[in-house]
Amino acid sequence: MRSLACLAACAIALGVGCGPSRPEAVSRGLPGPRSPFPLVISADRNHLMDREDRPFLLQGDSAWSILVQLSPPEIGRYLDDRRRRGFNAILVNLIEHKFSSQSPPWVAQDGVATFDDVGDFTTAKDAYFDRVDDLLRQAQERGILVLLAPSYLGYDGGDEGWCQAMKRNGVNRLRRYGRYLGRRFQDHPNLLWVEGGDYTPRTEGSPSEMDLVRAVAQGIREGERGSHLHTAHWHPGTASAEVPGAPEVEVEATYLYEGARTYVKTLKDFARDHGVRPFFLIESAYENEHHATPTQLRAQMYQPVLSGGTGFVFGNFPVWHFWKPGDPPWHLADGLFPGGWTTALDTPGARSATLCGEFFRSIDWSSLKPDIARRWVTAGAGTAGSDRSVLGAVAGNGRLGVAYFTGILKATVDLSRIPAPLRARWFDPSSGAWTGALTVAPENAQPREFTPPGKNADGSEDWVLLVQSD
Repeated sequence: MRSLACLAACAIALGVGCGPSRPEAVSRGLPGPRSPFPLVISADRNHLMDREDRPFLLQGDSAWSILVQLSPPEIGRYLDDRRRRGFNAILVNLIEHKFSSQSPPWVAQDGVATFDDVGDFTTAKDAYFDRVDDLLRQAQERGILVLLAPSYLGYDGGDEGWCQAMKRNGVNRLRRYGRYLGRRFQDHPNLLWVEGGDYTPRTEGSPSEMDLVRAVAQGIREGERGSHLHTAHWHPGTASAEVPGAPEVEVEATYLYEGARTYVKTLKDFARDHGVRPFFLIESAYENEHHATPTQLRAQMYQPVLSGGTGFVFGNFPVWHFWKPGDPPWHLADGLFPGGWTTALDTPGARSATLCGEFFRSIDWSSLKPDIARRWVTAGAGTAGSDRSVLGAVAGNGRLGVAYFTGILKATVDLSRIPAPLRARWFDPSSGAWTGALTVAPENAQPREFTPPGKNADGSEDWVLLVQSD
């Protein structure tokens, strides 16, 4: 998430389920979509499905500090904006420890504290958690899933999170806290729990740090009686289910800072999780942080889905902690948005996320399987782990193929694998424009070289090639 050590090194660079849904009036904000919740695991265990059995492409936004930084009307404004842009999930810190404008940081914007005694997790204040109920209701009205971290650990277990306080509380109090949360929120269908947070707990000692995380997770499960799915957010470079001794998860969350090389890890996660559990990219480099380029940000959107994943979460400074003028200057990018988070909603990265969601929802995205053996993109795909590569995927029915280029490469695509007649087109992920339409008759459906048209609209070199049967 947001290590200050990492942030200090940063510099500036630079919906709903698949298919249409019927509108339904809501009590506040814009008219919302028919609720896709609760979500379930698909029969093949590879994707999330909505309540009408449609694949749910998770297009998420990082909103870590929303509960302490914003009032309910401000929350509604933020959610309306994100829904208009196709976002159908947000990643939220249930109890903030560091990144807020308040003193102490775990006090909400209206002065309501998280606990009566911050050293005792069993003294949760109902008034604070009423705010969480309101966030969940507002999000559901807009068809938005809330990925909720019940006790964020903090980078390296330090002062950014609750790891040290959890040690002082111990297993029994944390399990009681978890039961409180489970009972409190069991009836909200648009909730997915996120254990941990930016740190892989140690397993030595009694109780170990991992024992403490498991206590919260176990308490939640006991309190909610199986109402919600769970995932986990560990140290960068790690996925939820690959940590020994971790709480059980039904959904895998991948966390890494690899930019245009994201696919190296997500393909490994596909190999481990295919047929076992869905996976998605929960965090990678945020916009305006870590020297992230437009191509890197988009690679973190397209590559997880083309690797067989069920979606991605986008992040943006200053939106993730809802920075406001006068807040501590946590970030070298402070001067970029002097007006605060409300001036950072319409960024190139957010627009790219919208276009990515629209692109995949316009096709049968959930049937795509990564072209690991390179039977479709047979040559010119670049070197594995390179910033300049081609990642291909083909639908199980063979009528659809997609290749994401992160550079101007000449790649050989075997068109005979898609039933002809077929059409090939280039999609500019920075603008949403289509170009270079090519219709291929059956007698010409054979391996063919494809090279992107040149730099895209924002001057980058990433393009998406879409091949479909007519």
